[in-house]
Amino acid sequence: MSTITITAPAKINLHLEITGLRNDGFHTLNSLFQLVSLTDLIKISLRKENGFYSLKGNFDFPREYNLITKAVNLFRGITGIHDGVEVECIKKIPAGAGLGGGSSDAASVLKGLNLLFNTGLSMEEMAEAGSSLGSDIPFFFGSGTAVVTGRGEEVKGIETVWDLPVVIVDTGIHVSTKEAYRKFDELVTDSPAGIGDVEQEYRKEPSAWLFYNDFLKVLDPENPVYSSCINRFRSLGAVYSSISGSGSSIFGIFSEDKGAAAAVEALKNEFKEIHKGKMLANPAEAVYNSGNY
Repeated sequence: MSTITITAPAKINLHLEITGLRNDGFHTLNSLFQLVSLTDLIKISLRKENGFYSLKGNFDFPREYNLITKAVNLFRGITGIHDGVEVECIKKIPAGAGLGGGSSDAASVLKGLNLLFNTGLSMEEMAEAGSSLGSDIPFFFGSGTAVVTGRGEEVKGIETVWDLPVVIVDTGIHVSTKEAYRKFDELVTDSPAGIGDVEQEYRKEPSAWLFYNDFLKVLDPENPVYSSCINRFRSLGAVYSSISGSGSSIFGIFSEDKGAAAAVEALKNEFKEIHKGKMLANPAEAVYNSGNY
């Protein structure tokens, strides 16, 4: 095998509760992650030159800062394999939208290299190694739905109960996660009771969910497009709507595909990027020896 193509699915946060601030500066969370069918596409090809590395893709920042590059370097450090590789990534997950695109890309590159070189690393081993690159990365090695706690590195996979259509809009507002946390620490002084048992709440009908996203408290006053879009989704029949991560994307969950399709039609002139997909029970499987995308 000289080439492998693998998909990298996005995630949404059905719930995101900031529960505290640690001594090391990291915040603690109680969150619920859900894979969705919006994906990047990654092609990894072998090259003859030992140590060669090339990254092609529609990125707007230097490749050395890209999590794909960091994942390749991490794999080489773990395995000692320095064969030449070329990585091509077609981005469909909006960057900086709270959808975990970079983390998913890194996880998929580790999976792809592991399969390409037949190194036999387990999902657990890759997840543990990947956590050194980003807190979200371990999630992409497990089940499609997970309760995420700690600073984001404690991932408990749970059964995916809901297989529902999801519509995601990208507001186009640039949101710095670091800045969003700073504003939260500065502006939010109340400490609500929180959800508690997130898994139990998830098993309720989505229309009855009490989930929320703490970042909405600091993002919406500056950009009321967030609450207006959530209300718009609800008016279009979404059973649940929220922002993902620290923004800037907003999603609506629908009970049937017909309603999701109607929402896309209603919103297509209001947002530059809009994606329709569904919840995924498992990370997408690798596709071997594929041709063109």
